[in-house]
Amino acid sequence: QGASSTLYGGDAIAGIINLVTKEPTTDRELIVTLNRSTLAENNANLYYAKRWGKTGFTFFAGQTLQHAVDVDHDGLSDLPALRSTLLHPKWVWYINARQTLTVNYSLTLDQRKGGQMDWFKTGASDSLFHTVHQSNRQNADLHWVYQLPGNRQISFQCSGSFLDAQMKLREYSYLAKQGLYYSEWSYHQQKGKFDWVGGLNLNGEDFQFASKGLLHPIPSYQQQTLGFFIQDNWKWTSRFSMETGFRLDHISQNTWVPLPR
Repeated sequence: QGASSTLYGGDAIAGIINLVTKEPTTDRELIVTLNRSTLAENNANLYYAKRWGKTGFTFFAGQTLQHAVDVDHDGLSDLPALRSTLLHPKWVWYINARQTLTVNYSLTLDQRKGGQMDWFKTGASDSLFHTVHQSNRQNADLHWVYQLPGNRQISFQCSGSFLDAQMKLREYSYLAKQGLYYSEWSYHQQKGKFDWVGGLNLNGEDFQFASKGLLHPIPSYQQQTLGFFIQDNWKWTSRFSMETGFRLDHISQNTWVPLPR
């Protein structure tokens, strides 16, 4: 969707990218991938998918390991020491011919270390330049779709994300936690050359900052937005279409924001 769209609001500053995960089929699918790069990066990935009658399941697991590499031999790491783990199960319930319920969960653990190459040696002093980045991200979402007669559909979706991030340098440490949530009810109808969608959504953010040593600390904050929207895509010809819409957001600071503006 385009920037500041009526579907997703003013927070969509640069637009929205919609990622669609792979659906399970009755044929079992198992894919294992092993990679090693010329810079000693190692990847191992596993994907499994299967559908049994009214239920389906997919699972992805990935692991990346890499040692710090000094490509230009200046004593500083150009590539960090990296350890990254990703787990992503997905469950699908085909309730009946008209209803589908999908639940996703993902866990990402990431650690990156960089700095002077001597710092990576056992027993090295912390006075040497170095930086350590650690993050723990968890995401979960639910999507329910009900197909109505006459190219109509109602749906509900919600998602939540939690991030625990740390960055440590010699001079200071950055510690922060962020929680995000999004929910939406919508009604969708296709009739002739017109494609209508309308509904409401609620989203928000909770950011907690706990860093030490920063001259200009970032304040913690909470924000919530309730939005109402309606949008139509008129397919004028096979080459041209016109999109019109209106959105009204109520932000937690008691501010009303209409879009477009």
